[in-house]
Amino acid sequence: QIFSVDKFMQFDVHYLPSEVFITGLVELQAGVEKIVKCHTDESYPAAKLVWRVDGVVVEGVNSSMPYIEYTDSGATEAWSDLFITPESEGEVTVSCEVEGQEDVLTDSKVFKVKGKCWELLLREYSDQEFYIPQGFQFVDINENNFQTYAPQIEHLVTSDVSEKMTDSLAGFAKSSIEENCLNEDDFYVSGPQTVEAGEEVTLRCMKNHFRDEESTWKVTSFSGADIPFKSVNFSAIQVSAAKHHKSLNIKCSDQ
Repeated sequence: QIFSVDKFMQFDVHYLPSEVFITGLVELQAGVEKIVKCHTDESYPAAKLVWRVDGVVVEGVNSSMPYIEYTDSGATEAWSDLFITPESEGEVTVSCEVEGQEDVLTDSKVFKVKGKCWELLLREYSDQEFYIPQGFQFVDINENNFQTYAPQIEHLVTSDVSEKMTDSLAGFAKSSIEENCLNEDDFYVSGPQTVEAGEEVTLRCMKNHFRDEESTWKVTSFSGADIPFKSVNFSAIQVSAAKHHKSLNIKCSDQ
């Protein structure tokens, strides 16, 4: 080992995080992609995070590259996103762990997975009947009512599906099991899933049927602090995101 002797020396003090947290969702839904977030407390340098779903390591496009937040003290917090789309109802165990520690540092959550609320229906010719799975009912979604249903079916509507809808080759069926289609009292926040620091985004509050009453909004940061916003109209607001917010929690209702 080589030692140095000098009038002045400076060292970087390396230390591992002491906690790791999974934050965000309470439950998942079959067929719908959701984002689960994980982060550590302070460490230096930033820790590497590893996701597991039902014990299997998640790699590739299903998890984001870790991103780093610098604290006021100059240390780091490591963050990572997991993109998860359960195939069927039941339960799924999600774990986030810090890689490379002698003592395993991990956080796990068991998420309830609701059954599918919506099924995409496809046919080759417009004069064919759609096959409707058992337990589902056909819903006539067209250009006149699409915006009403858009927040509920957006996970199914790709550019290809949009073209098929125009040609009457795609349709939708809704589950007859009411529990599968309940979401925050049937209110939906429509807007981007991610936002850059300093960017202003518009969010809309929507329900299963047309609403003309004013919405009540609750916007908080990761720490739980209220974040100011400005109203656009009775059902939309604009929010500016800042780096120190880390994440935005947004809920709307008619209360």
